[in-house]
Amino acid sequence: MYKILFLTFDWNYNIANEYNSGIQKFVQDHTDTNVYVFNGMGKYNKVEAEIRNFEIFNVPALEQYDGVALQGNVSWPIEKRQMIANQCHERGIPCVSINYPLQNCTYIGTDNYEAMAKMVTHLILIHGSRRPYFITGLAKSQEAIDDMIPPK
Repeated sequence: MYKILFLTFDWNYNIANEYNSGIQKFVQDHTDTNVYVFNGMGKYNKVEAEIRNFEIFNVPALEQYDGVALQGNVSWPIEKRQMIANQCHERGIPCVSINYPLQNCTYIGTDNYEAMAKMVTHLILIHGSRRPYFITGLAKSQEAIDDMIPPK
């Protein structure tokens, strides 16, 4: 039986619920796997998280798991995630990071810049939009910062 640890830090109930729905479907389709979810629950519109919210991530003994997945938002500092990725690497446990690249970790994410470029091109060429508006996320959000800088 495989044991997967899913560590998440998200304030949005709908997002967390979608992750849980996907995990439940995966487990139903893969009866040889159990997924253990730990959620630190951030706060809406508050980038600075309270330190005690991260204590949940000290609970799991990483060596008991066959793999670890990390998912969170800007409220879960990269340094905290990187520490977990490093611990996995030291123990030889595969680690996946969702939406935030980390060293010693497989990255799964989207190219937001390319997606936005295609959407704007579509609005202009197909729908004749002449003055599109751009709405970004939190100014401190790494995704918002990255979306404003064209890829090299």
